[in-house]
Amino acid sequence: MVEYIELLKFHDFETAKAYTEVLEKHGIDYQLEDISERFSLVHIQNLAESKFILKLKETDIQKANQLFENEIDESIKNITPNHYLYSFSDNAILEALANKNELTVEEISIAYEIAKSRNLKIDNSIPLDEKPTKIIKSNNFKSVTIQTTANWFSTFALFSILNAILLRLGVQINFPGITTTKIIDNTIINLYGNPNILGFVICLIVASIFIIISRYGKHNKWIFGIGLLLLFLDTLLLVTSGNWLLLLFNFIGLASLTNGLLNTLKAEKQNIA
Repeated sequence: MVEYIELLKFHDFETAKAYTEVLEKHGIDYQLEDISERFSLVHIQNLAESKFILKLKETDIQKANQLFENEIDESIKNITPNHYLYSFSDNAILEALANKNELTVEEISIAYEIAKSRNLKIDNSIPLDEKPTKIIKSNNFKSVTIQTTANWFSTFALFSILNAILLRLGVQINFPGITTTKIIDNTIINLYGNPNILGFVICLIVASIFIIISRYGKHNKWIFGIGLLLLFLDTLLLVTSGNWLLLLFNFIGLASLTNGLLNTLKAEKQNIA
């Protein structure tokens, strides 16, 4: 049985289709897996990142990579240096390109553009089975960045939606979440009686804001910083509740987010220097 190996990840079908058309043009067999069907609360956050996986035979990967390099050169002209990869050292960029299966198409495109702008020599001779399983970053770059911690915002948002649903089902379980939505929901219950659609809609709106921050904050430190500030202010509301378990969860999230932002800022400063 022929084994197909994961090569690229895509955010949307249109981008995936553009790449599969290149493969079809040159007669290369492939498999395009739609992972958006694998819906669960555990990895719902990742669905916004990579919904499609392109798999090729190992013997076709080198040829396909060369074809893709020729195709994606023009697609990244409008990419701005706000992406986290611009803070990588030269060695880290080369390691990233040596381990493409860990990156999305956008990240691969940006990594190639960075390598080209820095006149880095890309070694495509490394056999696939000898490539590292993880991207090895330079010693000056911390693995915890806004890219790796932004999912905390989605976690709080999803727990808030779950709390709102459980409240309307009469289930007395309170998960960590956005304190503001809980306060608004309880206020509406006190005013109008039983939980109603108004409180749920407000919860969805607030949660959506945090999900948007999670999505775009990975590539923009200012959006990430705004989200961190909002979550900090929201956590202050939780202090008065006396629920120390929920408060501990919030502090862990805040600590992780703060660490990610500080490491990203340090990496950018080192890169400029």
